[in-house]
Amino acid sequence: MKKTKLIVAAAWISLCVYSLIVFLQKSGEVSSEVSIALFIKMLILSFPTGYVGALATEYFLDLFDLGKIDRTIIVWFAMLMTGYIQWFLVLPALLRKIKNRNSLESKGSNQRGQSN
Repeated sequence: MKKTKLIVAAAWISLCVYSLIVFLQKSGEVSSEVSIALFIKMLILSFPTGYVGALATEYFLDLFDLGKIDRTIIVWFAMLMTGYIQWFLVLPALLRKIKNRNSLESKGSNQRGQSN
């Protein structure tokens, strides 16, 4: 099971990094469509926390004078981190908690049924 989680996490991170590489290769283009495409890809990979991370990062980036590419890379990293935390730390912990709660409830109902 842990090997599967590791493979899924590696694939997810690879997709995120690939999206950034494509952006960096096309960043010489003046069009903002490249930045929007990266944002949409990352939004899909990290929804819903990636969106919150991007908004919070953009809010704080307004305090600094950064170029468009720098801002995009920082927002990408924020979406990467929030998405990773969501999918590979918080979600598995919630699923374990639910599974443990369900197993405890089923043990409790089995014990009650046997004592009656």
